[in-house]
Amino acid sequence: MDKSEEYVKQCDCPEIQDGWGKFAIKWGDFYWNDGMVLPVMKILAILEMKISTEKIIWLPRQDQLQEMLPNEPAWDYRFSAFSNWLDIEPGLSIFNSVDSMEQLWLGYVMAELHGKKWNEEAWVK
Repeated sequence: MDKSEEYVKQCDCPEIQDGWGKFAIKWGDFYWNDGMVLPVMKILAILEMKISTEKIIWLPRQDQLQEMLPNEPAWDYRFSAFSNWLDIEPGLSIFNSVDSMEQLWLGYVMAELHGKKWNEEAWVK
């Protein structure tokens, strides 16, 4: 699971954060809060205390990023499309600093669903 500052920065966008409610909060999930990456147990305690001034950023795992993509076409086609994206987009700036499969799949999700690329600072069209 990527817990890097770069991944937190990449996940801190409305396209990802607005979608986190579609996934049930469960053990194994991670969130960034107040400069720390926390497991869901700690976040549930924060949410239960209703601390609204704290910023919480959901950090989706690779499987959750893959689940964001439509179920159709079939998985083998989706994997082929991912592979083609890697071949077609070798100049994506995310490849210059990608440190994890989460970052790589996040780049693909943002490209496929939102038509955006990472420019080292933000997701842009």
